[in-house]
Amino acid sequence: MERVAAGDAEAFEALYDRHARSVHSYLVAQLGRSGEAEEVCQDAFLALWRHASRFDPRRGSVRGWLIGIARNQALDRLRAQARRARAEAAAQAIAALGVPEDIVSRAGTDRAEAARLRPVLDDLPSEQRDALLLVHAGGLTQREIAQVTGLPLGTVKSRLRLGLARVRAAAGVRTTSLTGC
Repeated sequence: MERVAAGDAEAFEALYDRHARSVHSYLVAQLGRSGEAEEVCQDAFLALWRHASRFDPRRGSVRGWLIGIARNQALDRLRAQARRARAEAAAQAIAALGVPEDIVSRAGTDRAEAARLRPVLDDLPSEQRDALLLVHAGGLTQREIAQVTGLPLGTVKSRLRLGLARVRAAAGVRTTSLTGC
């Protein structure tokens, strides 16, 4: 590892040859797909190359450290996939409900107010905007949004509260409590 940390490509190659198969097998078990495991395995070895100086032999073996890197990268990949799946579920729910793109006009606000609020809605993170669309235009309850998107109820409530706070601030509505979403 000292040689790898010093930039020795031959030492890195030897380390790769020694550990690649076990790291890949571990990742296949975690991710369920060989192609994806190969990508994460490469990412893990790249991280090892970049951060080899951080290895501390007193804390464990090179193999254990490398498996830890691979595990973290696999978890990151699984979390990203789950986020994409939830975003797709929200988009499908919005499409299935026939929620109009221009929610501001549908709400019956005057043109000046609509012109002021439309950019605020456009600037909201998609998670907050989708939650607001599902409540206000789709007529779903917070629980129904949680069921449709697969999100925890607390996450739905937080997204609604944050999105509503931004819209209210842009509209100049001053409130001390944001309950009643």
